[in-house]
Amino acid sequence: MAKKPKINSNLFIGNNSLGSEKLFYSRMAYSAYAYHKHEDAVREGVVKDFWFQENAYYGKVDLSFAPLQVDRDQLVPLRNHQGQFTLPFVRDAFEAFEKDVKKCLLTGAIRSFPLLKKIKVVHSTSNFPRLISQRHTIFVRYLLKELARTRKLDRIENFRDFMVQFEDMALEYASKNALTKSSVVMGKSIDLRFSGLALTLSEGDYSVDQGKVRFYLDHPEFPFYLKLLEKYGFYVDKNAPWRIVANISSAAMQSYLVARGLDEGLPPVFTRYYKKAYYGDIAFLRAAAFGAYGAILFSRPKIFRTSFENGRKVTRTIRRTKPNQAEAFRIYPTSSWLALYIRIKNKENNLKMDEPTMADVVSDCINLSKRLDTRQIMGYIDTVFKDIPSLEGSYNDFRNRRFYKKVDESEYPFDDYQDYLIETLKKG
Repeated sequence: MAKKPKINSNLFIGNNSLGSEKLFYSRMAYSAYAYHKHEDAVREGVVKDFWFQENAYYGKVDLSFAPLQVDRDQLVPLRNHQGQFTLPFVRDAFEAFEKDVKKCLLTGAIRSFPLLKKIKVVHSTSNFPRLISQRHTIFVRYLLKELARTRKLDRIENFRDFMVQFEDMALEYASKNALTKSSVVMGKSIDLRFSGLALTLSEGDYSVDQGKVRFYLDHPEFPFYLKLLEKYGFYVDKNAPWRIVANISSAAMQSYLVARGLDEGLPPVFTRYYKKAYYGDIAFLRAAAFGAYGAILFSRPKIFRTSFENGRKVTRTIRRTKPNQAEAFRIYPTSSWLALYIRIKNKENNLKMDEPTMADVVSDCINLSKRLDTRQIMGYIDTVFKDIPSLEGSYNDFRNRRFYKKVDESEYPFDDYQDYLIETLKKG
């Protein structure tokens, strides 16, 4: 039987300056032992590890794992915390929590815990549309730079020519970067800060484990902090104890939702306060295409073609023209955008779907367009490319790794484990 280590703050040395092996084991020590004094809170689910498996998708997917973005029109300002915004029911719960904390300070139940002695929200909901706008600018710059670098700019006489180049470059970009909004949402850069569910009470450094344990987890009033969070329907983020997150399935938080006129359960939360991220994917691609082509028209409105006619050198001037909306849709109709979008999703998700299979998906979408609107078709495409079970760190990955640890390598049904994950997902 393995000897249990002596548990004190000196065990938790994890920080980003360590080498990879030492960092791995120190993070493992934090995960396993940092909350050893608070096992009841861990067991009761007040402490949540948002880095673990599908927990990483909390607040950014619905029950069917469809990618979500918070509806910013639903955000409300936090009173007494200038510039901070959250969802209405989160504000209601937080204000009740604040009121209770003030009462506890007056009675002496709270004396010195740094997060409660003076409550200050330093971060609430990050601006996802602004992030997407920045990524749009980066992608348009990439298109223009690549067209110049590869000397393909002079091949473009009109919008039709441009779209040929746009297709190739969008697919190349998507093979290395998240391009569509729905894929950006599912990436690691989008976390709880974008969900509308999290409030940060200190500018702590989550990468320094020893500080988290010494100043927060080992503080004598930390258990009281956990009890108060549970009372009002909040999780504490295991890896950032100064961040509290609305537990939308808890009875306490559900009571605030019901008070806001919602039915009980989780679907009403997603319907009222979130939007499917994929709804804007094709609009994003169109905007990037029109933006890049517009920049070409502005900087290089003319191109010149040189040829020889009857032994004489002739230079012809071609003026690039901007199509109106009707012309643009005729040149590159919705069916073409859907086909390109499907190929981009295949690249982003690295599912390695072959061309005949993708052609079948495109055909299905075109048939569906006769009776469904574009949003419903986008939902269908999302189900085709849903890849969470194929990601490292997912429960499916965990289950597979645990099983194959017991199997001799000679009996593995794969040479490349990641390819195996992807293939089993496609077949399942």
